[in-house]
Amino acid sequence: MGLSVADYVRMALILVARDKAVSFPVKVANAATVKAMKEPDSNSRKKRAKDMPKLRTY
Repeated sequence: MGLSVADYVRMALILVARDKAVSFPVKVANAATVKAMKEPDSNSRKKRAKDMPKLRTY
């Protein structure tokens, strides 16, 4: 169709402003997904590399 990304975004935003809604269903995450998303934040065994050679060993 020959649309650039900027053209598509502009058209999508115009539709959102006109309809006051997005054109796709907005889903709420279930409990298992929320738990999985929070899990890395509570991981006490985080590894942090100090330099590139150390990073490559992980």
